[in-house]
Amino acid sequence: MKKGLIFQGIIFLCILIFIGQFFYSPKDSSAPFNTVVSSSISILKKENYIQEDNRNMRRFLSIDPTVYQSISYYKNKDDMEASELVVVQFKDHGQAQAFSDAMEKRMQNQENTYGGYLPKQADLVKKGVVYTQANYGLYVVNKDADQILTNFKDALKKGDSK
Repeated sequence: MKKGLIFQGIIFLCILIFIGQFFYSPKDSSAPFNTVVSSSISILKKENYIQEDNRNMRRFLSIDPTVYQSISYYKNKDDMEASELVVVQFKDHGQAQAFSDAMEKRMQNQENTYGGYLPKQADLVKKGVVYTQANYGLYVVNKDADQILTNFKDALKKGDSK
């Protein structure tokens, strides 16, 4: 009898967890966009990067920057360097998947471009990061991508703690 009640309890708990996942949506960060960008790019050697305009976002990233709340794109000035960074604030959560897909495609294109003649840059692209959390997204190809991602997440948390 007790085994049956325990089994029913476990099944009930699993059902609750399963149903809860459908109703859970990640909390939007209230961090100001400029704060998130500043934190994300803080370890970059800014003299090596250019902040690209909307035209070049369309050209290089194949995305329309006007559909997002805010977006910043930093690309290395040297075309022989694959390093680049994009921080985006979504208008709604539905934009996260399209952003991720576009950045994954960008990484694949960059890997193909650099693969034939700059294998170290192609390896750097392979280690790139595409990350979304609620109303923000990050794409980074850089030797310090892990630290940039940490800085990005920390900036989002600081916005949540206010």
